[in-house]
Amino acid sequence: MPLHHTISHSKRLVVALVKGSCGRADIERYFAEVGTEGGGPYAKIFDVTQGDFTLTREDVQILATRIGEFAELKLPMGPVAIVASSDESRALARLFARNAPADRPIAIFSEHHEARKWIETLSAAGAP
Repeated sequence: MPLHHTISHSKRLVVALVKGSCGRADIERYFAEVGTEGGGPYAKIFDVTQGDFTLTREDVQILATRIGEFAELKLPMGPVAIVASSDESRALARLFARNAPADRPIAIFSEHHEARKWIETLSAAGAP
């Protein structure tokens, strides 16, 4: 499985790491597992620097629509930091960020430590 995640309930943080090629089915599985494990409202760091996406623009739109469905259900969602180093991954991350209709902060970073610092700053400020 190319997408692994850990949840820290004490820190209210989900960290997902892509190793290898990650497709839409992998991300949909991640959405389901994080929800089942109680991590939906937590901050998330989604790091794709050690892998890549095998997503089409249509796949990204479907995933963004899925986030919109969560938002319509008024499910709480924490901020998301996407860490992507390749131009292609960053372009897909930007497309997702523009099209995922949820009321939460989302940002794209090149380095994991930058994403973690941003999440910590939001947490300290009391962001959802």
